[in-house]
Amino acid sequence: MTELCPCCGYVLNDYGELVEQEVERIRSWASETRTTIFSKDRLRLEDAARYLNLSVGRLRNMMTPTAKRQFPGVRVSGRVYVEIKPLALFVVGSNET
Repeated sequence: MTELCPCCGYVLNDYGELVEQEVERIRSWASETRTTIFSKDRLRLEDAARYLNLSVGRLRNMMTPTAKRQFPGVRVSGRVYVEIKPLALFVVGSNET
């Protein structure tokens, strides 16, 4: 049976355990750096950029429909947030290629 991410619909079968480990790393990083996690599972785009050591502009460019690799951002009331599980999947997928 195919396991899908409840947030974004990505197939998790190949990455399930690695994704869960990365989720824990992200949560630990947020705790250590006193970064706020919104709605129990979202980081601000700026915080996700800090975690990935990338610029906010680069992540915004990766959210455009023409980007080769889509970055999983969610717009809520005009602000962009990144859900932790899709962010973890993005990191794990980046490490695999």
